[in-house]
Amino acid sequence: MTFALLPLEAAGEDPIGLKIAKATGDGVFTSLDENHDWVQLARPASVTNALRQFTAPHDLARSLNVHFLFRGSVVRGPTAIA
Repeated sequence: MTFALLPLEAAGEDPIGLKIAKATGDGVFTSLDENHDWVQLARPASVTNALRQFTAPHDLARSLNVHFLFRGSVVRGPTAIA
């Protein structure tokens, strides 16, 4: 199975959300990359280059020669009151 992990996004300019999105994306990439027996993963540099040229998911997948795109976002949830 072939995949590309797109950079995770954070809402607005939330600096903490951006850090969490980056760390989570890095962790997911590492986890998937370690399972190379059943996963072929596009390299981050290839994804970055493709994102400069294409925005439509179908075009991105075709340019990266993958069947699936992972994408997601990190949003801040409501603050819990104890």
